[in-house]
Amino acid sequence: MTEIINIDGRDIKFKATGSTLRRYRDQFNRDLFEDFNKLTTEDVSGDAMVIMQNLAFIMAKQGDDNGEMSDDINDWLDSFESFPFNEVAPKIVQLWQKSNITTVQPKNTVSRRKGN
Repeated sequence: MTEIINIDGRDIKFKATGSTLRRYRDQFNRDLFEDFNKLTTEDVSGDAMVIMQNLAFIMAKQGDDNGEMSDDINDWLDSFESFPFNEVAPKIVQLWQKSNITTVQPKNTVSRRKGN
C-alpha cells in the first residue's frame, strides 16, 4: 500500500507492507506494536515524535524505488527544511493501519461432525 505525501514541497512516496514491522525492528531495535501501545497509554510527548519519524523513515525507505534515499534517518530528516509532524503523522498512521487490515473473510476452521 502506498501514498504520496508532500513534505517541505517534495512529494515523498511512502509504502507500508508486510515487511514494515520487521524493517522497523531491524533498523531501530524496537517493536512497532509496543511503540504504538506507548502512544496510547503513556505521556510520551517527545517519544511520540521520534516514533513517528522512525515509522515515516521506514515507509519512505520502502517507497524509495530508485534506492536514492540515505540509510541514515538523521540525513533523511536533515534533507527537509521543515517536517510538519502534525500533518504527516496522521497520514503515516493511517497508511500503516490500512496495510494491516485483512480483506479476506476467515473460513470456519471448526470441522463439524455428523450428528452434532
